[in-house]
Amino acid sequence: MTNRRWIVASLLGLACVLAAVPALAQRVPLPTLFSERARFAERTITVEGTVAFAAPLGSAAGQRFTLIDGGATVDVMAVAGFPVKVGDRVEVEGVYKPGPNLIQAFRVTVR
Repeated sequence: MTNRRWIVASLLGLACVLAAVPALAQRVPLPTLFSERARFAERTITVEGTVAFAAPLGSAAGQRFTLIDGGATVDVMAVAGFPVKVGDRVEVEGVYKPGPNLIQAFRVTVR
């Protein structure tokens, strides 16, 4: 393989690897998320707050809960096993959906 082909193949492989990695999440305070919903629409974000309500998703595995911080709230849907309870301080990483004011979480960490 010539050097040029090797470089092209290497760059293509690197592009594939980078495409598979989730976007870096931007840390957003809940009051900012609430006041600037359109700015964060469909973006990967990280928020922190206190669980104000928590319930199982019903027939699906996972949990739905509400975070509150600084007078602002956001609902979180975590389809993996991230059990939290009311009063827990948590950090959530996921994709923000402004219409329902919901984060589809792929990481939830109890602090």
